Amino acid sequence: MRDWRKDIDSVFNAKGISRLGSWQAETIYRTESSMAYGAGSFAKQLEVSDRFPFWEFLTADDGRVRASHRALQGKIFNANDKHFYPPVGFNCRCRGKSISRLQAEKRGISGPDTVTQEMLSNLGNAEFIGDKIKSFEDYLREKIDSLDDIRAQMIIDKISEIKQNLGTKTHKDSYDKP
Repeated sequence: MRDWRKDIDSVFNAKGISRLGSWQAETIYRTESSMAYGAGSFAKQLEVSDRFPFWEFLTADDGRVRASHRALQGKIFNANDKHFYPPVGFNCRCRGKSISRLQAEKRGISGPDTVTQEMLSNLGNAEFIGDKIKSFEDYLREKIDSLDDIRAQMIIDKISEIKQNLGTKTHKDSYDKP
């Protein structure tokens, strides 16, 4: 994080805008790291889903876990179910743990758990339920309008760069401020 913080501070200095506060920088760093880790973990899980047909939602199981995340603690999902795959919010420390066929058999798991209406209600404020990339893009689109032009353009440019590196189509115009 220290190296990233130096890099981001130099970018902000070069643009002539104020630096991120330490809590802002830490939130961004932790959330982005968690999103990347979660995406990689889920992709790996899909590759081995024939041998690991389920995954289990696990929280950090401490006093800092949000009630909305605790509602999913220990819930079992099909290997290809990305809807609740962690992270499910900013600074989320939850993770998905793959479950093999043998482990499922030993634990008596024959299928995924039912997601109840109460669980869905508790998760109503979770930021990244469902498609992580789409949810985060939607969040950024909403926030861009409240930013000054320099910061908004930095985000727009970075999103386009990331999409280009991933080989996906860019929709830069959809991020432009009115």
